[in-house]
Amino acid sequence: MILRKLALSEANFLEIKNEKNMDTTLEKLKKLKINLKIRLIIFFLLIFILMIFFWIFVSCFCSIFINTQIILIEDTLLSFVLSMIYPFGLNLIPPIFRIYALRNKDKKCVYSIGKIITLI
Repeated sequence: MILRKLALSEANFLEIKNEKNMDTTLEKLKKLKINLKIRLIIFFLLIFILMIFFWIFVSCFCSIFINTQIILIEDTLLSFVLSMIYPFGLNLIPPIFRIYALRNKDKKCVYSIGKIITLI
């Protein structure tokens, strides 16, 4: 949750986009630029610290449990492959429903199903 708060800044850009006065927009842009720099520095430092911690943890685990190194590597690769395939398949399903609904003009419910699947 902390990393998400540091990494995502879409709401700030939408706030500036909806601003009517140009002077306040420029002022908010300057503040946003400084804010983003600080947030990204904190984000990358935190990620770097976590990566070092996980590297030490895995190294200690592998040095203690020597016979599990091959299993750990296999499970890591399997997890990585599945984490790459899963979003691809999940993001391919909603457009199929939407394309079908757009080709058949009477299928508003199919289009709605596609929107609901997108939320999942």
